Amino acid sequence: MMKLIGVIFVMLSLVTGIQLDDPDDPSIRTHPFGTPCSTDTKKAWLDIAIVLDVSTTMGAANVKQIGLSLASELSNYAFGTYDQLFTSRVGIITYASQANVIGDFYQWNNFTEISSALVSLKASTNDSSAKGLTNAMKQALKWIGLDEDGDSSSFREPIVILIAASLKDVNVQVLQNQSQNLNVRNLITVNWNPSDANLTKVLNEIAAPSFNVSKSDKTVYADISWALMQANCFCITAQLSVYDKAKKRIQKYADCYLLNQWDGIEPTRTAMEMCDEGYWNVAVTSNAKQIFVEKDDFLGDFGVDSYYTGLHRDENGTWVWFDYDGSTFPLGNFTDWDQGFNASSAGNCTIAHAYAENTPYLWQTSSCYPARTDVMNTVCQSRACDATHMITTNCGGALEKWKTRKENNVKQQKIVHKISE
Repeated sequence: MMKLIGVIFVMLSLVTGIQLDDPDDPSIRTHPFGTPCSTDTKKAWLDIAIVLDVSTTMGAANVKQIGLSLASELSNYAFGTYDQLFTSRVGIITYASQANVIGDFYQWNNFTEISSALVSLKASTNDSSAKGLTNAMKQALKWIGLDEDGDSSSFREPIVILIAASLKDVNVQVLQNQSQNLNVRNLITVNWNPSDANLTKVLNEIAAPSFNVSKSDKTVYADISWALMQANCFCITAQLSVYDKAKKRIQKYADCYLLNQWDGIEPTRTAMEMCDEGYWNVAVTSNAKQIFVEKDDFLGDFGVDSYYTGLHRDENGTWVWFDYDGSTFPLGNFTDWDQGFNASSAGNCTIAHAYAENTPYLWQTSSCYPARTDVMNTVCQSRACDATHMITTNCGGALEKWKTRKENNVKQQKIVHKISE
C-alpha cells in the first residue's frame, strides 16, 4: 500500500521585489514572476463589516468625510443578496461608549442603499469614550459567522474594516483576542489619529500584514480597496507573497503551493502523476517563486533534500512547464541548474536538489520515474481563488460548496493528510 502525505504550509514570504501584470490573464506563461490577483472590484465576493469610531475624538467632520469617501470607493463594487455569486455585502456598526448597528448584511442589497447609509453617518456630540469598540467587533464577528476556528458560514470572504481615532476606555486585551479570532487574516485597521502612539501601536499589531492604513497616507482609500481585493485572493495552501519595497507592503499573488510526499510509489507512476486532481507540478519561473517554495514551504524542516519540479521534456524534446489549465509552455529565461547540468543533459524530468541544510535547491535532469530516482517528493501548484476565479478553481485545495475556509496566512500552520491507494 502506498500513501501520499500532503503537507500544507502557509506563511508570508520575505522575498523582495515585485511585478504587477494584467490580472485578467491568469496564466503562468504570461506572468512568470507571479500570477497577479484579480483587481476586478465588480466581481469581488466579500462580506465587508465596517466598524467606525463616532466618538467626539473622531469628530463630526471626519465622520462625514469618511462616509462620503467610503461611499465613493464602494461605488466600484457590485452588491447582492446572500446567494448571488460574485457580489459583495456590507454591514455598518458605529461606536462610542456603546456600539450601534446601522445595518447588517441582509439590510441592503444595492449600492444606493449602502451609499445612503454611509453619507448619513453622524458623530456623537458629547461622548468621548470608545468603550463600545469591543462590542462592535463582537457584532461584526457574529455577522461574518466566524467561530473560534475562523470558519465562516458564507461563501464570501469575510473582512472587517476598523476605523478608529481613540482607544479611550477600550479593553485592549479583548480587542486583541477578537483580532485573533479573525486569524489576523482579514482585518483592515485605519488609524484616524496617528499622533496617538498607543492607538498606532495597537492598530498596527492587530491588523493583517500590510492591512494597517493611516489617515496620513495620501492614498488611504485606495489602500483600503487594495486590501479588500487582496483579501479576496486566497489559497487554502501556501500562497506566494512578495514584499513590495517601493510601497512597503506585502503583495499576494494568485499562486498556491502544496508539498506532496509519498512513502512509496509503483514503478510505472511518473512524477507528473504525483499531484492530486486540480494540481500540477510546480512551475518555478522566477527567483521569487524559487525562494518561496524552498524556504517558506520549509522543505528542509521535513528532511526534503530533493523534489520533482514540473519542468519536463514534451514529445518534441522541448523543456516545458505546466500551466494551471494543464497546458504547457517553454522553459523561459529563469533557470537554476546545478553544476554539470543544463538543458542538454540526459533525462526527461528535473529534480531540485539541496546538498546540505540551508543550501539552494539546484536543478538536475533525471528520470521521470520516482521509483528509479528514489525521490518521493514534489511541489504541486494550483490557481488561487480571487474576484474572477471561484467556481472554476479549488483555491489550492478542495472547496466544499465554496465554504471550506482559508487557513491562517500569517502564522505557520501544518496540515498533513494521507491518501491510501
